[in-house]
Amino acid sequence: MATSLEELLDKQALHELLMRYCRGVDRNDAELLASVYHSDAYDDHGIYRGDAHGFVEWVLGRQEGTRSSMHCILNEYFTLDGDVAHGECYFVWCATSPEDAAAPPELTMTGGRYIDRFERRDGEWRIARRQVVLEWGRVFLQTEAPLDAFVSARRDRSDPSYLELDDARP
Repeated sequence: MATSLEELLDKQALHELLMRYCRGVDRNDAELLASVYHSDAYDDHGIYRGDAHGFVEWVLGRQEGTRSSMHCILNEYFTLDGDVAHGECYFVWCATSPEDAAAPPELTMTGGRYIDRFERRDGEWRIARRQVVLEWGRVFLQTEAPLDAFVSARRDRSDPSYLELDDARP
């Protein structure tokens, strides 16, 4: 029973690490994104291959021109071996182009898998190595939707997800 509980807690920690990764990228939060990698981690995103520190700078710089970004983690599969774990998770990433009156807005969607080696060091799981496997990608022209009724997303720490909702009701 204790081993099963420990395995469940480790897998939950790995899941939460993946969620922090998504939030870090989507909110342009360099500190949060860097927290998912060990300092000597290596990331192979295809068009970026190198250390995790460089990846954080690269991916956030690349997203400066997007209006919004959304990562969705789908299937997760982890194997545990002491302080090392291997994982495969499916992802879908969507991003919208910057507002430009001269060009219609675009929506970029890609899907693939993150193949990860996680290591627990000093009691904390982080990514030691990542390989991105791209399955598909597509760019669509966007049609305008009545979005003005919704709270706007922010690409920084002023995003509503950083605020705690109180129980005040309208």
